Amino acid sequence: MCLPKRWCPTIPKPRVLVRTGAAALILAATGAAAPGFCAPLIAHHAVYKLTLDTSKEEGVLAATGTMTYDVLDACTAWTTSQHLVINVTNKDGQDVKMVSDYATLESKDGTHLDFHTRELTDQSVTQQLDGTADLDRSGGKGHADFTSPQKSSVLLPLGTLLPMAHTAAIIDAASAGKKFLSVPLFDGTGSDGAEDTFVTIENRNGRPCPRCRSGGCISRFSTGPTPAKRRPTKCPCCTGRTAWRTPW
Repeated sequence: MCLPKRWCPTIPKPRVLVRTGAAALILAATGAAAPGFCAPLIAHHAVYKLTLDTSKEEGVLAATGTMTYDVLDACTAWTTSQHLVINVTNKDGQDVKMVSDYATLESKDGTHLDFHTRELTDQSVTQQLDGTADLDRSGGKGHADFTSPQKSSVLLPLGTLLPMAHTAAIIDAASAGKKFLSVPLFDGTGSDGAEDTFVTIENRNGRPCPRCRSGGCISRFSTGPTPAKRRPTKCPCCTGRTAWRTPW
């Protein structure tokens, strides 16, 4: 679902936004809609090739990688899995391999999430998070309970959405002609609890953007406790306006 936050300051980020890609890929004419949302969601498999565009980090000479993202329909729940591999060459000529695995099981009513996140650098585990999250209703409040690296719990504020429900909310907002969506999101990739997200949606004319190749620009950034580094970019299909696009 996202590039590990702890890598963000040092690893040149890909231009692919996984959850944005997911939102585009799982919008279909048929499928099951998440309760409370009209957007139909279907299972899919996506593969991304990651290459270094530009870097302001003097210590990074090259970076390549691959990312796979899968969504499966498990009857009463959605399962998602992401496998991310990034190979980085630093200024000393050393190669560093970083791997991130992320898996979830989310109930279709948007009230329960099982999550597993594991990050490795050269075979050494640098972070692992496991646990569950429960809401009193989709978009309600609740709590997240972590089982690793240590047992702990955090409260989730009113309005919190789980990942698939968040994707459905983005599609619904775009279909309704809305220009932005701002809701708390908990996806199990951090121990700080839900993070505030802000999504801007522009150009719902269906014509691919000549630069980003998307059918409609959906940009997202976090304003949570560990905000991602944001990069402004002007997209021709977005009426010349600047959109903050953050690879997640």
